[in-house]
Amino acid sequence: MSNSTVNVIILDENDNSPYFPQNDFYKTDINEKTHLGAIILTVVADDKDSGPNGQITYSINNSNADLFTIDPVSGLVR
Repeated sequence: MSNSTVNVIILDENDNSPYFPQNDFYKTDINEKTHLGAIILTVVADDKDSGPNGQITYSINNSNADLFTIDPVSGLVR
């Protein structure tokens, strides 16, 4: 068994910070037979700001960015 940790940092430029309402952390198991490009997790964040200030954009900014991708709008991790 092998483990990998992907840290997601939430950055904000206005008065209400985005947050993950369901979980403080997400955990998933990936089977070795999982094909490349399969959805392995969906993260969901929220922001109490309205309009464009409340728009969430997801990204992975660490050494695992070559192993995982995240859809910037939906939060789907592949």
